[in-house]
Amino acid sequence: MAPPRNPTPGGLRSAVKGHLTRILKTIKDAESEAMTAKLDVELAGEETKLDEKMEHFKKLSVECQKEMTDNGANQQDLDAEYDSVNQMEDEVRAGKNIIILKRQEWKDFKEEERVKEAERRRRQERKDDDDARDQKMQDFMQRILAAQASTTSTSATTSTTSTTTPAQTTRLPQRQIKPFKGDILEWTPFWESFNAAIHSSSIAAVQKFDYLNPLSTRRKILSEPTDR
Repeated sequence: MAPPRNPTPGGLRSAVKGHLTRILKTIKDAESEAMTAKLDVELAGEETKLDEKMEHFKKLSVECQKEMTDNGANQQDLDAEYDSVNQMEDEVRAGKNIIILKRQEWKDFKEEERVKEAERRRRQERKDDDDARDQKMQDFMQRILAAQASTTSTSATTSTTSTTTPAQTTRLPQRQIKPFKGDILEWTPFWESFNAAIHSSSIAAVQKFDYLNPLSTRRKILSEPTDR
């Protein structure tokens, strides 16, 4: 039995070319797939293998061309060899371009998702702020209504058990306060003005309510307590 022959550069290059062909097919198949984190990792691995195999292919091609020259190959055969190598280089470049495009596609997708998430958070923050202002207004209205009910009850009890005395009403100096028309964005400046002029004073709660009532056009909120 003859001893095994050492593989020739041409034989080794054929094997490497087979690897390159399979890698390029995997990359081309991924071109039509939607990009995911998993596919991004897979393409990075294929790109590494592609670079390694192509480098090996080029070295073996140089050896093949030298062997052909040493064996007296004619120019036509040498030109065919060069064309074969150039064709493989073109295919590898095309495969790497696919990877570049898919990588950009993945980058664009992640940026789009980041923008969507940022917008969702901004909308949620605005909603939370609006809800907080609305709750603050509702709490204030409830306190006013509770104070009115308590004062009315106390006044009724006092009138039946005490001697009649002239009622005294403290009137505060007139101050221009812009009425509150229900716009939640106008609540804070309205409350600051009302608090400074009326609410922080020592007058009875029912008198504060008398001041508040004409300043609010949302009579239904003031006259009908909510269930919350």
